[in-house]
Amino acid sequence: MNDDAALLRGYVVRLVNSGAALGTVAALVIGGLLLWGYRTNTRLEAEITRVRGDGLVMAGLQRDNRRLARLVAEADELRREVAELPALRAAVLPSGAPLPVGSVALTIAREGTFTWEREDIDPAELIQRLRDFRARYPAPESSLFVQASGAPVSAVLYVLDEIRKAQIRQVHVDGEPAPDGGPGTWF
Repeated sequence: MNDDAALLRGYVVRLVNSGAALGTVAALVIGGLLLWGYRTNTRLEAEITRVRGDGLVMAGLQRDNRRLARLVAEADELRREVAELPALRAAVLPSGAPLPVGSVALTIAREGTFTWEREDIDPAELIQRLRDFRARYPAPESSLFVQASGAPVSAVLYVLDEIRKAQIRQVHVDGEPAPDGGPGTWF
């Protein structure tokens, strides 16, 4: 074994003395540095790609955030308007107060029946009263107040069409009609 070690030592000494060892070491160091640089470059490129993707996601989130902020502002405005609605209704038609001259209250009941100034009437009578009302109180003095809470949509549409035919221009509709098939349906 000593002969092998001596042989190896002699080979290394000759290699170092010949300058080839220096070239080999330099080649190994340069190769190691190139490999380290390649791996670092690959890792950095992956990180840049991830950051760019995060930037695109962030831009989308910012766009969504601006859209949601607009929707929140619109919802706040609608809430404010809904809160003002009772006061506006009271200003137009104070509860229990008599209607102004040239104004009539028409109620459409849940059953689709009509009440004109607290008097039950049929559809033919409704048409006649709308015509008489228009003749007696020409616009702009005439106002028709229609109460339609829970009334069938078809009945409300019928009344509004007859009001249009009678050429009554000032109509105030209060309440929310119900779908014709009963609560919660539209058929």
